[in-house]
Amino acid sequence: MSRRHSSPTSCFTLSTRRFPRTDPAAVKLDRITYAEALQRGIRVADATAFALCMENHMPMIVFAMEGEGNVVKAVRGERIGTLVTA
Repeated sequence: MSRRHSSPTSCFTLSTRRFPRTDPAAVKLDRITYAEALQRGIRVADATAFALCMENHMPMIVFAMEGEGNVVKAVRGERIGTLVTA
């Protein structure tokens, strides 16, 4: 599953969701667990998608779709965006 947003990568600070276009203090997370995302208040997808993936131990990759070749990179398993895991 992917979530489209306007940042070139998925970047979040440790305490709240922030994007580099609006907050220069944003920090990219390469990997985060569903539990960490919930604890930190980071919303990486709508509640239903998030719950289904978490309950079924499905990883989620959050990345910007408008970048050249980003979807292909994600499908190939290349490191792109943020990996959310169980």
